[in-house]
Amino acid sequence: MYKLITDDYFDPEELLSSVDLSDEHNIVDLKNRVEASVVIWQKKMTSKDSKLSWGHGVSHEKRGKFEGRAENVLLLIKHRYPGIAQSTLDISKIQCNRVQKAFAIPIAFTDTLQCFVYSHV
Repeated sequence: MYKLITDDYFDPEELLSSVDLSDEHNIVDLKNRVEASVVIWQKKMTSKDSKLSWGHGVSHEKRGKFEGRAENVLLLIKHRYPGIAQSTLDISKIQCNRVQKAFAIPIAFTDTLQCFVYSHV
């Protein structure tokens, strides 16, 4: 997959045709791998450390191009298989958001109580 995305000539349809997408497990696995690639390229683009172990010599512009290609593949997968299960990254985002909301409610309640107490003192 990496070789196809980073090749000079890129065709997302060719990438999808080169992978076995005959069952849901394979499709979700591909989604996970493509999303992981997008996240890695985003981190590489925002990283300030120039001594990273891989991708040495790859320009910022090329990383951006590779990220865009991976995102295009991901969109193509989502459009072609709209009812497919969520990726691991999507599930993690949902779970993390639930945890953040769970902490936010008691904090907001505490802040409201403090404002109430101070306004009536």
